[in-house]
Amino acid sequence: MAEESPRLKILSDLLRTAQRDFDAEVKTASSIEDKAQKTGAVVGVFVAAGFGFLRPETFSKLKEFYGILPIVLLLVGIVLFCLALGMCLFTVWHRKYPVVGFTLQAHMRAALQVLPLPDEALDDVVMAT
Repeated sequence: MAEESPRLKILSDLLRTAQRDFDAEVKTASSIEDKAQKTGAVVGVFVAAGFGFLRPETFSKLKEFYGILPIVLLLVGIVLFCLALGMCLFTVWHRKYPVVGFTLQAHMRAALQVLPLPDEALDDVVMAT
């Protein structure tokens, strides 16, 4: 069988790299979404527990025995848990994640720069870069 042409080799390498980068990006995106869902569930339980303590009789007893500090700490904790829940929901709904490898546009630019070169210029140095 005839030896593979340098242009065909370049294109097959670019396609293989693009597929690997895409697979890594999908894996990262699904991992981030999974972690956001799990964290959101745990935070939701803590928010529900915090709101369970927000009854008028709880406030009066806390203030009577310990002063205003526990009430402030409880409210700050609930606000922080609500912010964490909001960030988890934003991550799940927004679905924009960082790109792991090169984008498809970067692969296309590389191919468009290398493919117009003559066959004599496609040596091992060009192929390695």
